[in-house]
Amino acid sequence: MVKVLIVSDSVVLSKNIGIKLISKGYYANHLFSSQIFKEEIEKLKSNVLQNVNIIVFDQEGAKKTLGPDKAENLIDALSQISNNLILISSEKDINKIKSWASKGLKGIVDNSLNLNDISEKVYEIVFSIPIEDSDRRKHYRVRVPNGSIAKIFINPELTLRGHIYDVSAGGVSIIFDSYEEANSLINNKSYQSQLEFEGVSVNASIFLVRREGTFCGFRFLNIDNKQLTLLSEYIYHRIIEDTYSETLTNKV
Repeated sequence: MVKVLIVSDSVVLSKNIGIKLISKGYYANHLFSSQIFKEEIEKLKSNVLQNVNIIVFDQEGAKKTLGPDKAENLIDALSQISNNLILISSEKDINKIKSWASKGLKGIVDNSLNLNDISEKVYEIVFSIPIEDSDRRKHYRVRVPNGSIAKIFINPELTLRGHIYDVSAGGVSIIFDSYEEANSLINNKSYQSQLEFEGVSVNASIFLVRREGTFCGFRFLNIDNKQLTLLSEYIYHRIIEDTYSETLTNKV
């Protein structure tokens, strides 16, 4: 799975880009540019920065929060992590851009665009970067805490109920109470489902792609943008929570 790190001091900008990328099958995480200066970058390499394929850097925002010199130094530091850099910037100086290109710059997104357009442009550049990916999973999955509910509507008289094991922007894994329930499902047949977990409610068509005992894996079928955005936002927040939890643990 291709891992993208968004480095920005804007929570809203990072979230917008992150949700877009996750909905398209990428793993997206976030760090504040100021945080990289406060932390020792070598420590971050062992967790947040590990195996990062592409870095999206809000250079224009960093110039305001850190100053131009530190923002430039940060480009140097990030280029040591990945040679695939995407900058959000207003820079027009050709010599400066050539200098960035020698450090792995793959594209610049105009910072004056609105949030949705910035996210779309970032995705287009990310998509254009060839990355070898040995991970067969198309989407990043997150475990769902206990208390989740999954309903699969077999027919008007029969509804199967199970517990959600994990979820991604591409599908969901459900554990049923019995083998009989799991075995009643037909491979690649479309079912309407209702998924409820941690305040998120998603209604989507799903089809069975994997079955091991009472554990069943499903893919979403033609999920609409509203439902996809809900899922992607949940996954993004879970990634951020896990990241900062791990960062704090490593400080102890």
